[in-house]
Amino acid sequence: MKFRNIALAITVGITSWIVATPVKAENLAEFFSGRAITIHMGFPGGGFLASAQLVGNHMGKYIPGNPKIVFSPRPGRTGTAVLDFIAQWAPKDGTHLAMPGSLGPWMPLLSDTPIKYDPLKLVYIGNVNSAGDTYLFTRADAGIKSLADLKIKSLRVSNARGAYRNFVAALNNILGTKITYIGDYPAHRDAFIAMIRGNTQGVAGAGVTIGAEHRHYFPNLLKDGEAIPILRYSANTKSTTHPNVPIAGQSANTETQKKALEIVFANQVLDRPIVGPPGMSSVTLKVFQDAFMRAMKDPALIAEAKAKKLGIESPMSGIEMKAFVLRIFALPNAAKSMAKRALRDSSFVKYVKYSTFKAQLMKIKPKGKSPHAVLLFKSKEKSIVVHLDARTTILNAYGRDITIPPFKLRSLTHGMICEISWTGHDTTAHKLTCGD
Repeated sequence: MKFRNIALAITVGITSWIVATPVKAENLAEFFSGRAITIHMGFPGGGFLASAQLVGNHMGKYIPGNPKIVFSPRPGRTGTAVLDFIAQWAPKDGTHLAMPGSLGPWMPLLSDTPIKYDPLKLVYIGNVNSAGDTYLFTRADAGIKSLADLKIKSLRVSNARGAYRNFVAALNNILGTKITYIGDYPAHRDAFIAMIRGNTQGVAGAGVTIGAEHRHYFPNLLKDGEAIPILRYSANTKSTTHPNVPIAGQSANTETQKKALEIVFANQVLDRPIVGPPGMSSVTLKVFQDAFMRAMKDPALIAEAKAKKLGIESPMSGIEMKAFVLRIFALPNAAKSMAKRALRDSSFVKYVKYSTFKAQLMKIKPKGKSPHAVLLFKSKEKSIVVHLDARTTILNAYGRDITIPPFKLRSLTHGMICEISWTGHDTTAHKLTCGD
């Protein structure tokens, strides 16, 4: 890995030397003509990739030279490791941008995890959605209907990504709730299955709009009242579809608590950010910022977003993004300390209990272009359906750990005997250990 990083540094350095950063507007068309702009993805699938592709399909026509926009997966550290690459290794000429996970700009405020970028030195292109469509869900029979109930009754929730632990930690340690987080499941879908089957009483974070991920596989949960959004993860923004749901950030008792929650929920504002490396020329940055906002107002983009059920509520300009980042970083130190201290706690976290079985792999069915698949196993003449997410499922094939996600499906072959670790029928494998 060390030598690979050295080779990458040399390659990028040579590329940056050969391709000088354009600094004059009249040079941009010539520079970008025939080139590609790569958006490196902190989360290479799901809503993040769909949002990036939406912008990529339209933004290029507003950049001089009409470059093609392509996407490259760079997952890691809850979607924020991509910013290490952008800050440390990427050329500064505009050919490399990033869409990190929404925690990206806030890592120094939320944890002591070492990072190699400074959020205040990144350049901000645009933010696809600032609405922050994320709520705490409970089962209808959980007996919890309000924030007051959460302070006197216990609740078991789950999800598939660690970012939602932050929200639960903030509720417990700032607002005084009694929530246990069961996590992380291999896929968002599994967290909903756990709630439906009664293994948990809710989901730590999910959306309510028509494009919310859970609506693809459980379209009637909200309509039928089986799941109830009881708290909105926001500092101050009411929902247009659920205006009566309490806002977590406004439920605090003191100004310090409110500002600490504003820090925790800042990622709900910069929900789908596109950023560039420090050192990009001001001319190139302005062109990109203008191109982003023109694309977001393009009727073709709006129609595509509607057809694909993608949220583009209140997109932010790069200038607005930078102003928001500066404002959050300027909040009082007492609030910053409270937020980081609240998120440092993990006493409320319990881990998913998996069961295992052995079976022969009979069929591999990829799910579109995503790193997902449905696997059909056969055990004692019985067919077993197992879902696979190449970003989260741990794979060991023939004694070799496949450690770089997303792994390729070709690592699996028909007839392999696999030990599957999962949470039950029709769920996603946590781990596959396969061989002859």
